[in-house]
Amino acid sequence: PNFLIAAPTLFVSTISVLYYFYGAIKSRSKASSTRAIHSPFAHLRIIDILPYMLHWGFLLAIAYVILHIQVITRFMSATPALYWFMAAAVLSTQGKNYPIFFHKPLLPFAAVAFSLAYIVLGCVLHTNFYPWT
Repeated sequence: PNFLIAAPTLFVSTISVLYYFYGAIKSRSKASSTRAIHSPFAHLRIIDILPYMLHWGFLLAIAYVILHIQVITRFMSATPALYWFMAAAVLSTQGKNYPIFFHKPLLPFAAVAFSLAYIVLGCVLHTNFYPWT
């Protein structure tokens, strides 16, 4: 089933965009001024990566509504924020502070396992003329 190929990319993209905008809203509220924001993007200034996140959100909306499932992984790989989020999630030392999705050590293992499986399966399936990406 082709939707299994694009599901991890869509899941990570959706979670990332939601976490970014959730963090942006929380940083604006007065209640969070005393608490630290626990997000993979917390070390970056929110305004600096806003254009990338808006672009990523727009691509995500197009992917859900218009795109064919086989094109989504190629389409979503065009945004650098996907790689920033995965790297921040893998290298984060604050895993205990994140909600369920960021529970350590599951997230670093899942991100690395997905990346390696994608590389290996992509090489095997593509060279044997099976549909991939």
